[in-house]
Amino acid sequence: MRNLLLAPVLASLAIATVRPADACGPYVLEPKVFRLSSHYVQTLGQPATRTFALVDAAANTEQLAWTRLAPNTYDYARMSRMSDLATPMAVTLIGPSGTRVITSKQRAVLDHTFETHKPMTALALDLPEGKWSFALEGRHEGAAWIGLEDKTASAADLAWVLARNITPLDPQYVHVGKLAGTQLDTVTVLSKSAGMITFVRSAGDVIAQFEGSVVGAVTIKGQRFVLASSTDGVSPIWI
Repeated sequence: MRNLLLAPVLASLAIATVRPADACGPYVLEPKVFRLSSHYVQTLGQPATRTFALVDAAANTEQLAWTRLAPNTYDYARMSRMSDLATPMAVTLIGPSGTRVITSKQRAVLDHTFETHKPMTALALDLPEGKWSFALEGRHEGAAWIGLEDKTASAADLAWVLARNITPLDPQYVHVGKLAGTQLDTVTVLSKSAGMITFVRSAGDVIAQFEGSVVGAVTIKGQRFVLASSTDGVSPIWI
């Protein structure tokens, strides 16, 4: 079975984790994760990229003055400037290029971005060269990115899903991935009755289950979090 047609529906689902905390386990502070919104613009006649960390939902936006971020393009994102922060805010970039802590004072409200159509407060970033997937709030110099490797869903994977009383809308809506460098894989299913469901499993055993899709994972101070995506943002789930 091929991993097809998932992208249009991944972003339309909310997240509801069902993995309980360990009663006697350590307290783990889950990091706040920001999506990155990049826009290709012309600056002094030269192509450039402007990138923002989408921080939180913006309120009372009716009276804001908006400008297009990338006029004369198919990018319809718009921006309204905000006052700078009194103190620079630190975020930690994570992705295939590793980890990088950067700071910024520049704020704005963005709307109609590729990531979300809701107005969001955002932090303008001077992004270093590299491949960056998300930003973590604060300084996490020791954080490590864990990418998601695509696998081809097999008949055994479909049988595994059906054994859990979940019926896919179609077999092609079963998507299997592997968290790079680990023994963990993920199974995301668009089901007939429960929407999008993702399982994180080890040797066939479920260690986490949530609504929505998975976009990778991160390790911070020895603690590992899978990143679950929905229209509300990206939520870390301790595994």
